[in-house]
Amino acid sequence: MTSHHLATLLFGLCASSCAYDWTIGQPGEGGAAGAPPTGGGGQTGGTTTTDDPCEALLADLAAKKEAAKACASPGTACDKIEDECGCTTTSVEDAGSAETAAYLDAITAAKDAGCAPSCPGCSGVQAPFCSPITSACEP
Repeated sequence: MTSHHLATLLFGLCASSCAYDWTIGQPGEGGAAGAPPTGGGGQTGGTTTTDDPCEALLADLAAKKEAAKACASPGTACDKIEDECGCTTTSVEDAGSAETAAYLDAITAAKDAGCAPSCPGCSGVQAPFCSPITSACEP
């Protein structure tokens, strides 16, 4: 028997004794071959599920922040408030509006739940205005 035949034989024996586990998920989760993953963050049936309450709270906070920053009169001054990162240069159309109150409530809810927002740093802009490009208060 040549070394080439021996190598082929050994490869064949090894390949036939090796098995691939097609189970999806962590050991003990009971995943099955071809089954979609289950648990936090998986997608099944077109619906995203999550076990992380912070993900929903921070998404709500971001949506309410955008609503508070939305403005209708480009070039006009906006009000400054303290945001979820502690920055006092974040601008909103009206500090006394219902949208701003909802945004501030969302900040409180996220902080109370122990959620950590992504904070890139505070802006140094001192004169917030309604941008004609984005129709939002900048910064």
